[in-house]
Amino acid sequence: MLSLETFLSCFRVKGARWRSRLRSRYINNLMWLTLEATALELGVSNTVIKQLIVEGVLPATHVVEYAPWVIKRTDLQQPSVQARIQAVHHGRKLPRPVSGQDQLPLQPHSL
Repeated sequence: MLSLETFLSCFRVKGARWRSRLRSRYINNLMWLTLEATALELGVSNTVIKQLIVEGVLPATHVVEYAPWVIKRTDLQQPSVQARIQAVHHGRKLPRPVSGQDQLPLQPHSL
């Protein structure tokens, strides 16, 4: 549920952008998702998505410093992202990725 404070903040930012005639290439673009939209699409919580971003599993970017995360829709199909999401859906945890490791380990006991 969106808090009143968050709603009002979004409303003020949207108004300021409109008055300044600032347009974002990320708004209403089917190629990009917000963190919240990503969580809804994948059926997990915002916290899971934040964790995937922090761990480097899910690529994301800030348009400007302190702006919300934006995520390419195509990045949701990466095998490492899909494996982590499936693990969450099944109540399991996968090992955290090792720096420079772009594939999941093959040992069955680690899944």
